[in-house]
Amino acid sequence: MKREQVLQVLYDLALVTGGETRVEPLVTKTLQRLLYHTPFSSGVFFSDIARPETDTKNPPPYILARLQFAIGGGAVRNKIGQHLELPIELLCGEAGVFEDSTTIQSVFGKETHYSAGLRLPVDEHHTILLFSRESPKLEVRLDRVLSPVMQNFRKTLHLCLENERFTDALKAELETRHRLEEELIKKEKFAVVGQLTATVNHELRNPLGAMTTAIYALRRKDAKTGHHLKKLLDILDRNAFRCNQIIDEMLDYTRQPELNLNTVALDTWLDDVIEQYHVDETINVKRDTQLPPEYLVNIDEERLRRAIINVLDNGSHAIRENKDEHSLRQLTINTRLSGQRVEIIIEDSGCGIAPEVLPRIFEPLFSTRSFGVGLGMPTIKNILVQHGGNIEIASTLGQGSTVTLWIPQEEVQDTALPRVSSA
Repeated sequence: MKREQVLQVLYDLALVTGGETRVEPLVTKTLQRLLYHTPFSSGVFFSDIARPETDTKNPPPYILARLQFAIGGGAVRNKIGQHLELPIELLCGEAGVFEDSTTIQSVFGKETHYSAGLRLPVDEHHTILLFSRESPKLEVRLDRVLSPVMQNFRKTLHLCLENERFTDALKAELETRHRLEEELIKKEKFAVVGQLTATVNHELRNPLGAMTTAIYALRRKDAKTGHHLKKLLDILDRNAFRCNQIIDEMLDYTRQPELNLNTVALDTWLDDVIEQYHVDETINVKRDTQLPPEYLVNIDEERLRRAIINVLDNGSHAIRENKDEHSLRQLTINTRLSGQRVEIIIEDSGCGIAPEVLPRIFEPLFSTRSFGVGLGMPTIKNILVQHGGNIEIASTLGQGSTVTLWIPQEEVQDTALPRVSSA
């Protein structure tokens, strides 16, 4: 830097340091302009400097500081974000040019070949260091020329830090408020569903029971008279069954009874569930397993059965909704160990779930179908969570979905079989 360039440099740096509201652009732009206007090739910004007490008679030779930002050589940039133990004189000395290749290279590596530096203290906890491979030839004292720039930089840095603290606190408060509002909405929905379930169960169970009895009586009479009412009676039967399913779904979600755990061989039990499940003749069911033979788990058979049937129903419905003639029309059910999890994976080649819908599928009362009350997926999740597990869904619109039901792998007592390792 030449004398006649000083004013231009100060003006340029003042523009950079005066117009930022965040720490990262402020520091990186300042480092870039400092390197542009000086003979140094690399620059670093240290924060969180753990300075010793001022009245300490024997200060430690090394102190900790975090290398927060760096511009220049790769060896320096590789240390970004690290807390480094540095010689105290490197960080806490006075502003000015210094030559100490041994100290610099001990910190950043000999491959950097740095032999000289410029120290620009910001405040007690922040310092800028610039490095070069050769001793710079200067017409002016950079520490004095840049003194007003550093004063302005310090003020702006403090404003940026305060702004970011305020912004982070505000963001955290808004996130907390949003979370509490969501929890309140969920509780309100749950209360509404509870009241609705009690009313529906009380008002509809008896009429549905009477309807089912009447359908049975009509079937017997039709068999004797030959009026050929079977098709119409089947429609009535299916819809009565669907109404009862909706009531059961609502009761399952609101009651959440305690689990009745039994020890079962998972694959054998699951094969029985699949065998009893009525699937459309046009849908192919593929079964696979990666579990050891007769692998045992503790489950509530009836509740987990409901969860699996619900997923199979959703998959079958999605396949029927898929209008692609070249679609495979297949349900694949697999079991496996993954880490500390026992997984049941159900894949379908259906229509998939839209990206904007996927985050909402576990919301109570949310449904994209023309029938049902939107409690199927929340009920499945509740059942898995009660077992100590959960449900995960991945879906691609037009290609299908993969539903993973998992429970924790645990040692099953009172069995001669050894515990299966997750390895």
